[in-house]
Amino acid sequence: MQTIGEGWANPLKRFMNEMELLECMNKKTLTVDGKVHLMSVPITQHVSTAQKESFANAEAITITYKGENLAIINKPVFFENRKEEICTRTFGCFEQSHPYAENIMAQGEWLVSGESMDFIKKIMWNDEMD
Repeated sequence: MQTIGEGWANPLKRFMNEMELLECMNKKTLTVDGKVHLMSVPITQHVSTAQKESFANAEAITITYKGENLAIINKPVFFENRKEEICTRTFGCFEQSHPYAENIMAQGEWLVSGESMDFIKKIMWNDEMD
């Protein structure tokens, strides 16, 4: 989320939707307003089935961390978290013991995106690198 909110993933302004994810995995690009940009790593947000069901009719989802509201996903949409495909296409292989694959395989079964995102607060880690 920090990557999107601070513009490091420009032109991405929210978590990838399904078509953007597929383009990123297959072409290593992201097309926005007819312009093609290099984008080799998917930027997504996972949710569990229970979370998906509880957000089913929501107009917006607020993302919180340690009780603080950080961002809002407007008009959320959900799609399958293609974990094995994401690992294979991103890392060039699928091995569940791969450190990043372990993280992806532990994610929820769904990914969420939305029409837009509003960032409420800058993420601060207080690590002297903020």
